[in-house]
Amino acid sequence: MLLNILLGLLGLLGRLGLLGLLGLLGALLAQPGVLLAQHVVISARAGLITYVGNMDLEIDDHIGEGNEIRTGRRSRFEAMLGSDTYVRMRNGAAIVLENEALDNTALRLVRGSTIINARKVDSDFPIRVLIGDLEFSIQKDGLYLFDQSSVTVLDGELRVNSTQGHFSDTRLQKDRSLVQSEDSGLFQEERVEDTSDIDSLPLVRWSRQRTEQLTPDPVFRKGRRSGRRSRF
Repeated sequence: MLLNILLGLLGLLGRLGLLGLLGLLGALLAQPGVLLAQHVVISARAGLITYVGNMDLEIDDHIGEGNEIRTGRRSRFEAMLGSDTYVRMRNGAAIVLENEALDNTALRLVRGSTIINARKVDSDFPIRVLIGDLEFSIQKDGLYLFDQSSVTVLDGELRVNSTQGHFSDTRLQKDRSLVQSEDSGLFQEERVEDTSDIDSLPLVRWSRQRTEQLTPDPVFRKGRRSGRRSRF
């Protein structure tokens, strides 16, 4: 048993590095309550479930490849896709983890909206989000909002490709969106002039709150709150 744990730690350390491994352990211990990961779970694959609210899940600690996760009314869900990257959902959304390998992670949005808070991104092994025939590769640390009819980069950068050839290595940067046309059904790039409506969305607000809860505060460890807010 001890040997397996040590081998798991060494394997994860090789993939994530020391800082990534420490970030993973810190996130799992960050908050009690409805967190599933109340004990340290060594994982060398994407999909570790870290928060569940008002949901009945028939799976254990991980999403698992091919499993569809659905949120209902007043539900909340969070899972890790990397050393410090989280996917979050609220009401009426569904995702499928199509590939759980850390060097080839792929997530499909089936219904509703999801948000990804990405940190320590490795652009050589980007996390991919699939919506219909579109593939979005996360290139930089940032905050990304995905919906069936629109994708918005609140911070960071996405690379967009399409199996039908509508997009080829298109770069979608901060305060830019891809919005589906009601007439043609095709996605078109638009600039987000005012992000206040997006920032006020319950999913976005909850994601920012969770990021703050999971961000270690060195001043807090000395016994004082700093008042510093998370970047994302």
